[in-house]
Amino acid sequence: MASSVGVGRWLFRVPGCRSLKQKRSVVRSLRDRLASRYSISVSETDFQDDVQRAELTAALAASDRTQAESILGKVDDAICGDPRIYIIERDVQVLGPGGGYPRDAWGESWQADDFPG
Repeated sequence: MASSVGVGRWLFRVPGCRSLKQKRSVVRSLRDRLASRYSISVSETDFQDDVQRAELTAALAASDRTQAESILGKVDDAICGDPRIYIIERDVQVLGPGGGYPRDAWGESWQADDFPG
């Protein structure tokens, strides 16, 4: 059985927060809910000292590409649907057998010549 790895990154604003304590409460709540509900690893990976911006990164290992894409799609829906935050940027990728190239959760794949350099 082939396994796949999924990684997602979401950069977002937390409007209305006036302190790091308020922002961390929102981010911690979202992070813990995602980790618990989807059995994935989630971490706040940037902007820890910014009052209104945050970045979460999630990673998972799945038995196949379809399962990884499905889980990351649900995680993306949960994050994008959270009324406490405003998404600025998101990037979701699945690596593993089934095409040989990284592919995002929406099915777009990249070839080696898509990358500069």
